[in-house]
Amino acid sequence: MRLFAIGISSGIVAIAISLFLISPVSATSISIAPLTYQTALEASENQKGYVDILNPEASETTVHLKAQAFRQIDNQGSLQFYDDAAIAEGVKLDLTDITLGPNEGVRVYFLLDASALPSGDVFAAILASTGEAGENIVTVPSAQVGTLLLLTNGTPPEHHATVSGFSADWLQIGTGVKAQIDVSNTDPVAGQALGFMPKIQFGINPYHKQTVDGPLIFSGRSRVVEYIQTGNYFGPVMLEATVNGSSQTRFIFAVTGFWQWLAPLLAIGLISLIVLGIYWLKKRPLKQRRKQRS
Repeated sequence: MRLFAIGISSGIVAIAISLFLISPVSATSISIAPLTYQTALEASENQKGYVDILNPEASETTVHLKAQAFRQIDNQGSLQFYDDAAIAEGVKLDLTDITLGPNEGVRVYFLLDASALPSGDVFAAILASTGEAGENIVTVPSAQVGTLLLLTNGTPPEHHATVSGFSADWLQIGTGVKAQIDVSNTDPVAGQALGFMPKIQFGINPYHKQTVDGPLIFSGRSRVVEYIQTGNYFGPVMLEATVNGSSQTRFIFAVTGFWQWLAPLLAIGLISLIVLGIYWLKKRPLKQRRKQRS
């Protein structure tokens, strides 16, 4: 089974959330890990985490770190980063300016303060940019690297999503079955950014079903999930996508896996038998007439 470009040999579908991750590209090619940090905080809890920063270049560079909030700004998962007082108070960095030598790395710790962060969904990022120490650096997201902080502070809010679209070619020949599912977050759009990764159930009936985590979707936004499942399918099948009780189905005719090679051979064999049968039936009366004459 495959989802986007991710292959899972055991048949478990994986949702690729790379569409909303920060691209690890900058002027000096610094890197940061992990790309995402996901955790839940109890009331008034302080939780410590860290990020690793590496300078793979042959020259020294200065790295500036800051914590910002983020939100999705379109249905492609694009992010907007912005200053937020609660994030500045609730995400404290041990270091904000670091000078790294050639091929040098450093581990930077941060502290999450639940009492300073808003309750519910919290979306923040630790961003790293390069430049001379003391400069007022102005950058855009594509010129930075960062770790996304996907936090739940206290009681998680209730979320809702629906399958707003479902499409698939009616005839599919190849290595597997493909479909596109539009998933919409129907939570009210409020002042605080709300979002979650909904559970998506994919079914190829009558074969099997699988439930996976979908991509991050903010309130009022939709995301397109491309579903690719490899397998040996032949004949009519019903594709089904379900999210929070909302579902849509599509009927297709599949010739996938070894069937894409076996089915044509069987068809050729069947046609050959039919042709030979017709030829034999036509020749038989002629032989019978010859016998009667003799």
